[in-house]
Amino acid sequence: MVRSPPLRATGQRESDTGRSPVEKIFVTLQTIKKLTEMANGAATAGAYKSVYRLIQQMVGLSDNVPVKYRRWLWEKTLDAATDLIALIVYAWDEQNVAHKVVYIDRALTKFTVLNTYMRLCNEARVLPLQKQTSLSELMADISGQLGSWRKATAERAKKGV
Repeated sequence: MVRSPPLRATGQRESDTGRSPVEKIFVTLQTIKKLTEMANGAATAGAYKSVYRLIQQMVGLSDNVPVKYRRWLWEKTLDAATDLIALIVYAWDEQNVAHKVVYIDRALTKFTVLNTYMRLCNEARVLPLQKQTSLSELMADISGQLGSWRKATAERAKKGV
């Protein structure tokens, strides 16, 4: 959480002193624009979209999960998927290519965990076969996208771009 600078006795923030109201608005708009561009950039990434769709489908299926699997397996599966989407956003926002590769590697590791949970769900027949097939197709799509992204980013890191 980002904290605002402390208020002075006049009611102004310390960072606001010396700025006109127009300058303050301009700085605020620039900050909002930058944050929006970062979020939109990550949202246009194919892996982000696919993981987002996966989470949407998984949440929609939560009521169909047998009670005995909800707590110990299904919640962990959902947690792994939401952790994965966060790692994709971190990787997308990272400017340093070497650090970006690290985030993508972490995302691939989290994807392996998610894939393992999904396989356990399939073996335990937690979901109907048609729904499992739909989720498996998305998982295959995500796997290919993350792998391609990792390969391209690693090549850029080797070139020093």
